[in-house]
Parts: sequence; C-alpha cells; structure tokens
Amino acid sequence: MIVGRCCGAGPSDQGEEMAVPKRRVSKQRKRKRRGEHKAEAPAVNRCPKCGDPKLPHRVCPTCGTYNGEQVVEVEEI
Repeated sequence: MIVGRCCGAGPSDQGEEMAVPKRRVSKQRKRKRRGEHKAEAPAVNRCPKCGDPKLPHRVCPTCGTYNGEQVVEVEEI
C-alpha cells in the first residue's frame, strides 16, 4: 500500500518530469519580450454635437448625448 498518495498517478509515477530551462533568460531578452506589454493611451473621439473629447461608445459627459440622442440630463455648473 502506498501512503501519502491520493487518487491518480502523478508525473513522477511514469518517469516524466517537469520542463526546466537549460539556461537563464538574460535581462535583455526578458526586457525585449516585456517591452510590448506597455499601457497604451485610451482612444478619444470628438462628440458630434458639442465637439468635446469623449471615450468611444460612451455617453458624452459634457452634453449627455449618445448616437445623436439625448440620453442623460447634464447639470450646468
């Protein structure tokens, strides 16, 4: 009887082992790979009614319109 094992055969039972890198990944190589993961500036469109910048597919925070229709009442400050 095998003690300390739970149902099923693990990788060590069949002679298989985990993959291990042969060499260390250099700082330059690591940084090249991660260089593409930088944050991008959000896309900004102009509102067709008031011309203020707004995020695409969102209600305009200045005039409260979306797709040419008044959706939200905006208070004037």
